[in-house]
Amino acid sequence: MRNGLRGDRAVAFMVFVAAAIVGTAYCVAFERTHSAPEPWTREMGAAMAFACGRGFADPGYSPTPAAAAFLEKRIDRISCDADLPNGMPLRPPNFTQALYRYMTLAVGITWRTLGVSWKRLSVLMGMLYALNGLAIYALFRLAVPRFPAVVGAAMLIASPLQLRYLPQLRDYAKAPFLLTLVLILAVLVARPFTRARLLSLAVAYGAVVGVGFGFRNDLLIALAPFVLTVAVFLPVPVSAHVGLRAAALTVCLSAFAVCAWPIIASYRGGSNTGHVAILGLMTPFDAPLGVTRPIYDLGTTYDDGLAKKIVTSYGQQAHGRAPVTLSSDYDRAALEYLTQVLRHWPADVWIRAYASVRRVLNLPFDVRRYMAATPPALAGGMFQRGYEAWAGIAGHFSGAGTLLAGAAVVAVAGWSVRVAVWLILSLLYFGGYPALQFDARHFFFLEVIPWLAGISLAVWLVRLRPTVVEWRSARAITFGAAAAVALALPLFIVRGYQQHHLTNLFARYEQARAEPLSLSPVSFHEGRVRLRPGIAIPDEADVYAEYLVLDISSRACRRRELPITLRYVAQPGYTDLSRVVNVAVPPGGKPFRIFFPAYYTAGAYFDGIEIPDDDRGCVGQLSRITDRVRTPLMLNLQLAPDWREQHLYQTLDSGASRFWFRG
Repeated sequence: MRNGLRGDRAVAFMVFVAAAIVGTAYCVAFERTHSAPEPWTREMGAAMAFACGRGFADPGYSPTPAAAAFLEKRIDRISCDADLPNGMPLRPPNFTQALYRYMTLAVGITWRTLGVSWKRLSVLMGMLYALNGLAIYALFRLAVPRFPAVVGAAMLIASPLQLRYLPQLRDYAKAPFLLTLVLILAVLVARPFTRARLLSLAVAYGAVVGVGFGFRNDLLIALAPFVLTVAVFLPVPVSAHVGLRAAALTVCLSAFAVCAWPIIASYRGGSNTGHVAILGLMTPFDAPLGVTRPIYDLGTTYDDGLAKKIVTSYGQQAHGRAPVTLSSDYDRAALEYLTQVLRHWPADVWIRAYASVRRVLNLPFDVRRYMAATPPALAGGMFQRGYEAWAGIAGHFSGAGTLLAGAAVVAVAGWSVRVAVWLILSLLYFGGYPALQFDARHFFFLEVIPWLAGISLAVWLVRLRPTVVEWRSARAITFGAAAAVALALPLFIVRGYQQHHLTNLFARYEQARAEPLSLSPVSFHEGRVRLRPGIAIPDEADVYAEYLVLDISSRACRRRELPITLRYVAQPGYTDLSRVVNVAVPPGGKPFRIFFPAYYTAGAYFDGIEIPDDDRGCVGQLSRITDRVRTPLMLNLQLAPDWREQHLYQTLDSGASRFWFRG
């Protein structure tokens, strides 16, 4: 045992060193590409001030011309004495610097030690990559022997997805923290129970979450799995050691509070947590997730300004006042809005989580879905040919990750149902949470899951013994069938609820009181006309919103399909929220009703409905909803005469990957 432990430590050290060298070298090469700077680089003013001995304070985005050029990455380095002199005005850390305090300080410490230079940050990135590689090796080592664990770690160290996001400090920094937390959970579940192990790992868990929280607020999602693991999944009877479990939870939360206190204090003034989750509900994420779009949506643009409009107008309606952006009131309004979403659309929340898990499980096979096959700094030559060849081979197995993970969990069930249940719940939780805002930068590090499943399954098959399979296979098969039912049944139930609930809700939208608006036609080029509504906008309103409904009828309409543009006017620097709705004009004179919010701000505002000039007869009436009790959320909603016969929930897109059924 001593020799085995000594050997594992030696291999782990070699993995750490190899990952550090690869990560540092890649980041150095990446800096030579002179790629456009990420938004987080401009927030490193506090790190710059700290490195120059000015304290953790914000000098602003342009304290001096050289410092401004540095924060925009137009130059690689600055001199503290010449470019950030003593006595210059400093402010307290801004919103971003306060919430990501530890990440900013890590940059500041690196610069203070090695010099204020973007290239010198490659050392910090390399250390993060090394810690991530170490956590990956340890996770593999829990499941498989040493050699396949090294193979798995090597595959992920060389992974194009991992290298692609490594130079993006804000997005990459959470990876080693989250994988370390998953490792601690796995040790608690899979290794023998001891009092010392539980308490020491509880302290370590809380400290890792607390420190990681200062790098990225995603780390908060890891607290709930620890509570569930300690309460239910330790390798002892659930009723045993109740006091010790409570002590473990207490010391974990205490360690978290101590390590995260400066960040927690900053959150008292508000945050962007709910704001970000609302952005994740916008329709641009439907295609990446691989889900269909029914007759409704909450928003069609990924834009911070749109999220602000949604939260502000909701706060105005719910509380009679518009919350200040990113304040505690704003946070409260955003979370209330999300609660409404969960209440009205539980089946959509559920299927989006399933869709996220499906994507995560297929990360190694779908690299081109998220990036070019080759990491940016390795384009050209031998590396590009190798990565292109790998992506081409792996692409033929798109969808296989779901089968590999399912088979691996079923195999584990033959050994321990407790561990298998924990694996399923962990997979659903950690694989499903990226649905909050489904972009690869939020989940690239979860590529370890399909690799771990595939290599573990391969090792298990190599070591297969018929005598063992004979008595374990029945339990594994029974577990697999029960798990399939347990995953499908809740979705079936919540879909039934949502179909019935939304039918009644949308009927209330149809019946809501509305006030007709006068329309002023303005002709534009190419035979189009814009019908502008007469809406009085309060001068004092930062964000003003009306909920409108447009009736389309075939009574005086010659078209079978009518393209309608909901037109906005946007000043430079503001997002144009204009969009086109293609309406299948219903026969028989029954109206097709389009519900949509119209937002008015200083830089962008709704300017009317734009249609071909010859099709004015298709537009029946534009009205503003005055009965907001019946319309709790300002949806984009399209109600054809037969809308009650349609599915009022999202489904999985069957064409999104192979080896998958339509859900």
